[in-house]
Parts: sequence; structure tokens; C-alpha cells
Amino acid sequence: WMIVVAVSPWQTSRYIMAKSEQTILRSGVATMLIIAAIYATLHLSVSSISLVNPDITPTDTVFIWAAQNMLPVWLGVIVLSGIVAAGMSSCSTFLSLIGFSLTNDVFEVLDLSTIDDRTGDDYLALSRLFVVLFAVIVLGVTYYQPPAVLWIGYFAASIFAASWGPIAFASVHWKGVSKTGALWGIALGFITIIGLQGLVEYWSLTLPTYLPPEILGFLVSL
Repeated sequence: WMIVVAVSPWQTSRYIMAKSEQTILRSGVATMLIIAAIYATLHLSVSSISLVNPDITPTDTVFIWAAQNMLPVWLGVIVLSGIVAAGMSSCSTFLSLIGFSLTNDVFEVLDLSTIDDRTGDDYLALSRLFVVLFAVIVLGVTYYQPPAVLWIGYFAASIFAASWGPIAFASVHWKGVSKTGALWGIALGFITIIGLQGLVEYWSLTLPTYLPPEILGFLVSL
């Protein structure tokens, strides 16, 4: 998860515009420590709540249940508001990244590198279209399988860390990296994770605890 924090686009989009690499590194380290503290608190809290009610279904709603049933009304309102605000913030960030990234790829494929007023308007319109399209898809998934969105997010973060992570570090700290090498590193890391995870889930493949698909994908990417 430290690697996720360091290279994932929803994180780096926050601090990559810093004035120096030193500032970026300090920000990344601080974020890693905060993540560790948050996760420790989350696990302790979930364990405590399960002692009160071990039958909360779906399990992803543990904190929502606790806010509604275990806390004073005023504190429960604050907690639920924080959960909603965090969700909306993450959604807007992800959708913006999806819209801009796909639009940029489309314009590159169409060789519209020079953006004048006309293509600038087209760029904005296409970005909005992608945002709306993926918002509808995510709403559909959430309606029929609410916990799936969380696990898709976790899985996507692992893919970024394992397939993109080595390339992200190499592209900054190693002059020998090439576009072709970076492409193969990302592609093979991605294929390794998806393939092994599929074998684990559907073909009963058993991997050692210390070599999950993410670690193997990281090594292949590297």
C-alpha cells in the first residue's frame, strides 16, 4: 500500500506538481505514515464493532451501522457526513481521471495534438461524455452489487502498484528506461496479476502466502 500511495494516479495527481522531488518524497512518506495509522484504527474499530454485532450484512457497512446504532446522534451525523464526503471526493477524482485520460488517448490516436478553440471545446465535451458514461456504469454495479465497488477499487490499486510501480520509479531514477521497456513492463505485470488472480479464484491455484499475484506481478514488471 505504500507503493500504491507513491504511484497511484489519484494520489500523485495531488502532489506531483510540487516544486521539487524532495517535496514529493516528503509528501509521500507523510502519507504512508498517515495510511498506516488510519488502517490500524480501522482494524481495531471493526474488531470492536463485531463484538457488539457479529452479523452485520453486508460487512462493508460496519461503520455505517455503528454510526447509526452505537454513537450519539450528533456524533453519528458527523461520521456519516464524513463517509459520504470521502466517497463523493473519491468519485469525483476517479471520474475526472478517467475522463481526461481517455479523452487524451482519443485525441492522441486521432493526432489532434494542437488544441485550438474548436478542438478544445471538443476535448471538454468528450471528457464530460466519458465521465457521465462511467458514472452510469459504476452506479449500475453499485446498485446490484454494492460491495463489488470497494473490492474493484482495492484490486485496481494493487494492479497499479504491481504493474505500474516499478516503471514509475524507474522512469524517474533510471536513465536507461525506454518507452518500449516501460510498455512491456506495465503490460506483463498487468497480465501476470490478472492471470494468476483468475487461476486462484476459479481454478483453485494455491500460491505461497509470501508470493501473492501482486508480488509476482511486481517482480515480472521489474
